[in-house]
Amino acid sequence: MSASSVRQVHAVLGGALNQAVRWRWLPTNPARDAVPPPRGHTEITAPDPDAVRELMRVAEQYSPEFGMLVHLGAVLGARRGELCGLRWRDVDVDARTVTIRTGVVDVAGHLVEKDTKAHAARTISIDPGTAELLRRHRQSRDDRARAIGVELAGDAFVLSEAPDGAAPYRPDKATTAFRTVCRHAGRPGARLHDLRHFAATQLIGAGHDVRTVAGRLGHKDASRTLDIYAGFLPNRDRAAADDLGRLLTADDTASDDRPDA
Repeated sequence: MSASSVRQVHAVLGGALNQAVRWRWLPTNPARDAVPPPRGHTEITAPDPDAVRELMRVAEQYSPEFGMLVHLGAVLGARRGELCGLRWRDVDVDARTVTIRTGVVDVAGHLVEKDTKAHAARTISIDPGTAELLRRHRQSRDDRARAIGVELAGDAFVLSEAPDGAAPYRPDKATTAFRTVCRHAGRPGARLHDLRHFAATQLIGAGHDVRTVAGRLGHKDASRTLDIYAGFLPNRDRAAADDLGRLLTADDTASDDRPDA
């Protein structure tokens, strides 16, 4: 098992055994004596904007449904299961917001909807272009349903291959489709999760504060965002230094312009 899998198992067992202690089934939690492997630092590889635009173009050719998934992945920075779990009731194109409440996971071949990794919903603003794409996508889903004599379910999923939208797009299929899209786009080896890295690194690079980025990604604590993306902050540090330097230079210039006493 990978180190991350071992940590997940340790966390689940530790939580269960803590409950057993509270119920007085056990005197102590034996999982506390087990030391899980340390969290490794994986090098982040984020595609650049040109690469993402090409991926979105090829994904749209693969299928409109998957094209929408890739687009949302790039602008929301959401996890794969969260994208698959989006429902139309959580999309407000007029207010230009998307609320992420749940995620879809595959458990022994069955799709299960659960709360987010942070166990909290988050509302993310979207740009006008994405809002318009969602509006068109909803219209096309309505048209598809009417063409076969059904209506979209009241809690229909945004990304669904079912005519009534009652079943979510499968996360495993999203991964397989993305691999195919990457091969056709000339980026073999890219991962669907890289779209999340793209959103985070572009926002950090543009100077948005880490707390805002963390909120969009669904990190409970901004320190988690810093741990993952700290390597993308030096450029912003250089920009900060240049800004301070310009302020001081401006003061010096102004003093030079003052008449002699």
